[in-house]
Amino acid sequence: MAKKMLLLPLFALLCWQWATACDACGCSIGGNGMGLLSAYRTNYVGLSWQTVRFQSTPGHGAGSEDYFHSFELAIRYHFSDRFKLLIYQPYRLNRRLNNDQTTQQMSGISDTRLLGSYTVLKDVALGPQTSLFFEMGAGIKFPVGAYNAQIHDTNLPENFNIGNGSWGYILQPSLVLTHRQVGLVWNSVYQHHSRTRLDYRFGHQLTTQLLFFGEASLSKQLKLIPNGGLSFEQITADRYANDNTVPGTGGNGLFFSAGLNMKLGNWILGAASAIPLEQSYSHGEVNAKSRLSAQITFTF
Repeated sequence: MAKKMLLLPLFALLCWQWATACDACGCSIGGNGMGLLSAYRTNYVGLSWQTVRFQSTPGHGAGSEDYFHSFELAIRYHFSDRFKLLIYQPYRLNRRLNNDQTTQQMSGISDTRLLGSYTVLKDVALGPQTSLFFEMGAGIKFPVGAYNAQIHDTNLPENFNIGNGSWGYILQPSLVLTHRQVGLVWNSVYQHHSRTRLDYRFGHQLTTQLLFFGEASLSKQLKLIPNGGLSFEQITADRYANDNTVPGTGGNGLFFSAGLNMKLGNWILGAASAIPLEQSYSHGEVNAKSRLSAQITFTF
């Protein structure tokens, strides 16, 4: 039963788009979480959608609301029972609504991420019907998405680009503790950015989540998995070519997330939302709003 519980489809919950793009903000768009699908024993192909919204606070610039939508294709293939390869290809739609009712929009294929993951602890028994699973992932982000170094000429911040014009390096540990029909997952993602061709460096990102879950079997083929927990993210400030800090960039936030997932045969469907509990982005010049996500995955 512990192995079955590792099927929990928290891909949508953990695939946050760490993004801000108001006038004073410069946090980068990420989206690297694998969730408990990292502990699932089979291959999969999945599609996910996430939306994130930020609003500039009164008194900072002309004021705006930024909406980030990401549609991501994820594929995982096991080369052995311990080693797997994953590829993520997002398509992004970034939209800004200014206070004068004008809109600015950018869309296109974003940066590709390729990761390898190795199972360090494979269902180690800790007691009756209790097991521990741990894996470590590492990978590279390829600068595939369009990047315009002069985007400020259009009154948009640097991170409103579809891609960030630099290579990225990713570390991604995941730990799952299960006991009968309930469990706990800890998942973290760290992404380190290199410099762009003009020596601009986006802030590095660290996100960690602690999530509780349970499983209810309605039939042999149908299972429901409610879940909830906390997620914390921190983004360092961007840097100019001379290594000076870019004003109004970086920040951190603590979120409460909740979702409901359904597994029907080889299909996994899920939806989740997250609300900010505490936050400090761009020294309080922008506010993060609620986040939504949904996903569909086919396992084989």
